[in-house]
Amino acid sequence: MVRSQWRVFRKELHKSIFYPRRFKTYPGNEGFQGAHCILGELEALEGNDIIWVRSCNNHTFTVEMRNSSVYFMPPITSKEKLYPHLLPVPLPATSLEKVSWDDVLTLPEGTKMYISGEMFFENGRNTFRTGGDTPLMVLVYNEDPAHLVSRAIWCGRQSNEFWNFLTPWSLLAGLLLLLILSAYLLQNSADYFLQFLSISVALLPAMLFLPPGVLLFALYKRFWDSARRFRAERDLIKLLKNPDSGDFAPVDRRDKILCSRQPSGWNKTGRFSNRKICLPWGNSDQVICFPETPEILSKYCQRKAFLYEAFSGMGILLGLAINYYLVWVIYKWLF
Repeated sequence: MVRSQWRVFRKELHKSIFYPRRFKTYPGNEGFQGAHCILGELEALEGNDIIWVRSCNNHTFTVEMRNSSVYFMPPITSKEKLYPHLLPVPLPATSLEKVSWDDVLTLPEGTKMYISGEMFFENGRNTFRTGGDTPLMVLVYNEDPAHLVSRAIWCGRQSNEFWNFLTPWSLLAGLLLLLILSAYLLQNSADYFLQFLSISVALLPAMLFLPPGVLLFALYKRFWDSARRFRAERDLIKLLKNPDSGDFAPVDRRDKILCSRQPSGWNKTGRFSNRKICLPWGNSDQVICFPETPEILSKYCQRKAFLYEAFSGMGILLGLAINYYLVWVIYKWLF
């Protein structure tokens, strides 16, 4: 469920880069203006649910935040890693933080925001609000906006995909219920296997971290992190600007290429067209180049992610099997 929520976020963020960033409104043109995307800074708060934002082209608009969330980019730290084959700047090592608007304590004036969603022109002002098929997205950032979307796509996923707010409660409930069952079986059953099975399943979280299986658990975590990275690389490979926007640089500027995006371990350039789509990097004369047909590279990343996920699953199952066998031998020896 958590993975699907982040998948929706990345999909909507990718769609938002195709929305227009400039708009013209005038009296008589009231109502729905379509989906838009804005870079701006917070100016003021109005009441509990409305914020005023000034865009980069000096337009002021409001955002109705009721029943919405705010995504906070992780702060730039020394833990960020550089993947020069993907982006010429370091990428975050932690996830975006999603906070319900009701839980946002304060936002200082001048906070940088990336806002996308449905815009309406009402009472002489432009307003973003949640509604229709395009959800409102408010992303707070503190770095160069030139690589904002790429960094947000990279870290727009759960850091630990097997731990969320439900996990401790489900573990606690399962532990108590299975311990009650174990106590009943110890008193009313002479079947050692059933007794052992009920106790060992109740203590499953602890079984993962007992030697020697814990070594395979560490291997599982390493494989799963690799799978997660390849899924993130897949999303970056598929991240392209709108070719109809006129933002692409001439392909012949190969001497100014800052980064040619491709996945880790890719060395089969002959399998797809050598033609590239290049787009400007900020205000400089350098460009970042994407493959003209990214589908092959994204499928490569998907296969690598699946392979590492399979390895991680086999690692954790093998570690559990070894620990279960040793515990079973000890249990029979004691009882």
